[in-house]
Amino acid sequence: MKKGEILLQISLYMILLCFFIYLNSYAEISKKKGAAVLRSLTDVFSFLPKGQSPIGETKRGELISETPMKKIKSLEMREIRRLIIFSNLEEEIEIYKKGRQRIIIIPDDVLFDEQYKIKTKVFPFFKKMCKILSKSQYSIKIEGHTDNIPNPNFSNNFEFSAFKALRLLRFFINIGNINPHRLSAFGYGEYRPLVPNNSPENRSKNNRIQIILYTKEETDFKKINALRKPPTFFRFKNFIFKIFGGEGL
Repeated sequence: MKKGEILLQISLYMILLCFFIYLNSYAEISKKKGAAVLRSLTDVFSFLPKGQSPIGETKRGELISETPMKKIKSLEMREIRRLIIFSNLEEEIEIYKKGRQRIIIIPDDVLFDEQYKIKTKVFPFFKKMCKILSKSQYSIKIEGHTDNIPNPNFSNNFEFSAFKALRLLRFFINIGNINPHRLSAFGYGEYRPLVPNNSPENRSKNNRIQIILYTKEETDFKKINALRKPPTFFRFKNFIFKIFGGEGL
């Protein structure tokens, strides 16, 4: 092969290499732009289009459509937010909103020790949180979640996640003095991950407790009941028929 042909071939390879580098950098920029657009939509509208999520789509669970809560209207949620900041837990504990729900996500390594007892160093934080919640009208749902690795001390991850949720529920009742009628606990095992369980870091994120605060809107039911007419009855050939008004609401 002549020297000129070699130089031409090397030049062609260099052009192709530059082209692929350009394509890769463009893809990265587009990805970052897309993420920035999603974040801006979240900040302005508090939702993402077509169910997209800043957390991402999970392999075993549904698409999580929770959005970071930037503007907090509830007085209780503002107090909890301040409590998280003053307790130097803003890097570990996150608050999201999903419709009428307010979701507090707490990683296992923040909440539990090696025996899955609540760490004594977070007692003051949860006591103060319970004091805030006891004055609110929120119903409180405590969810336990795990990664996809079985715990040898439990028969399955459903049992393990329920155990974690009940640990915190007992704290809320016995130490936090929250009315038990406002509390519920569920274990979802590994089936509602925030991120895929493909790395130790992601598994750490999925091992968590979620405290879900929600209010029951009674006004909607009152409006529907006010529009409904009382049922009327009539008899036809020994059969009794019942007619309801407003059932289409």
